[in-house]
Amino acid sequence: MLEYLEQVKHKTAIPTVIQQDRRLQLLEDDGDGEEWDEEDAVDEEFVPISERSMRKAGKAAPDAWLSFLEQQTQPQLLALLNDLGQRYPDVRQFIQDRHNLSVGAVPKLVKSLRAEIATLGQEPGWGNYWSGEGSIPDYSRVRNRLEALLAQGHVDIVVEVGAQLLEAGTRQVETSDDEGETAEEIASYLV
Repeated sequence: MLEYLEQVKHKTAIPTVIQQDRRLQLLEDDGDGEEWDEEDAVDEEFVPISERSMRKAGKAAPDAWLSFLEQQTQPQLLALLNDLGQRYPDVRQFIQDRHNLSVGAVPKLVKSLRAEIATLGQEPGWGNYWSGEGSIPDYSRVRNRLEALLAQGHVDIVVEVGAQLLEAGTRQVETSDDEGETAEEIASYLV
C-alpha cells in the first residue's frame, strides 16, 4: 500500500495485473487448499468499482478491444502504442524486445535480460507473517523475455541465461526472510 501511495504521489505509472495472473488465483484460495466458492464471496456491492467493471467488461465483450483497434488508422495505432509505452514501461520494454528480435539484435536483448536478472537477484524477498506485509521479487518480465527468445529458436541462449537465473535466484533465496514465497516465485520460472 505504501508503494502504491508513493507511486501516486510521484505520478508514476501504476502497473496493473492481468486477469490470468496466478497470484489472483492465490487470492481466491482461502488458505486451506480449497477454492473460494460463491458462498464465501462478499456481496457484490462491497467489490471495488474498478474490479466489478473489469469483470463486467470481461464478460460483456471480450473482443471489443480488438474491434476498436481494427477501426483505428495506422497513425492512431502508433499514437496509442506510444502513449502505452510512455505510461507503462513494461509495454515499452516488450515492444523494444520484439524489435530487437526482429532485427537480429539478440545480444542487446540478452545483455538487458542479464542485467535485469542481476538487479532482481539483489533484492532479498521478505515477508511478515503476522502483518501480511512483504516484498517478493517479480520475475514475470524475465520469463516473458525468455519465452520470446525460445519462440525465436534461441534455445542455447535461454539455457545460458536460465543458469544465471538459477544462480542469482539461489543466492536470493538464501538471503530472503520469508516463508518460501521467493523460492516459489523463482522456481515457477525455471520450470
